[in-house]
Amino acid sequence: GIDVDIAVPQLNLVVEVDGLGGDHFVNDIGSRQVVLNGKTLLKKRLLQASDWKVFNVQQPQISHMRPDANPPTPELMDYLRTGIEKTLGHSLAGSPETAPVAPAPRNRAQARFERVTKLAGKTVEFWAGTVLGNDLVFQAWARWFNENKPAWTQRGVQRITHLDLSNNNLTDTGVFYLVSVLMEPDAFPVDVVDLSDNRIGDGGVEALSDMVMDLATEGKPVKEIRLAGNYQTTIPALQNLVEAAGRYPIEEDGLFYPLVLRVEQTE
Repeated sequence: GIDVDIAVPQLNLVVEVDGLGGDHFVNDIGSRQVVLNGKTLLKKRLLQASDWKVFNVQQPQISHMRPDANPPTPELMDYLRTGIEKTLGHSLAGSPETAPVAPAPRNRAQARFERVTKLAGKTVEFWAGTVLGNDLVFQAWARWFNENKPAWTQRGVQRITHLDLSNNNLTDTGVFYLVSVLMEPDAFPVDVVDLSDNRIGDGGVEALSDMVMDLATEGKPVKEIRLAGNYQTTIPALQNLVEAAGRYPIEEDGLFYPLVLRVEQTE
């Protein structure tokens, strides 16, 4: 999952409060303006790919509305209502009481996930090539992964050595789920991510590029990404991934690692 400030499942709505500072904003040299940073924009993109609507409240815009007042000021309430209704695309009056939620994986699916999981000492491998089949099943796998992560940590697991997701008809949406899993604050570092022979397009590659840069900065570098056979990916998007690899080689445990990109047969 992704940490958010406020979630309203009944509306599939997330409200994010973006404070000042490097956690959310950077200075754009070209426009000479303060803009949202890459991590904040990626988080919004991941949520939207999961069918959440995101309303970003930027702290400078509400500082004069006494946001700490209790009860909230009418001006702040009007601002929030207007922003939420604009994000949802409809009035809050008569909003649905329930919203569709992705189904939890069935026991049979859990058994399938367990069969492709190989625990070995301090490492875990996932050999799920052709096993998942589509983005919806992969979403169930991502949920199952997060539910089991604490138990694996207790067993001493420290990293994912191989994550094989090839031949699963994954699209950009599937990649967004993957990136959200691998960018959790307590996520295991991952060595090899195999996304060969899926249906990933430019949006998925851009999300991978952002992930590569952020994980490299955090000292958890991905060492190899395989994207061969994703014919919906264009060369300019792959160039962004190559640019992200410019942060390498990365030092880890006294050794320096490059980022290996395998993109053969990709148009």
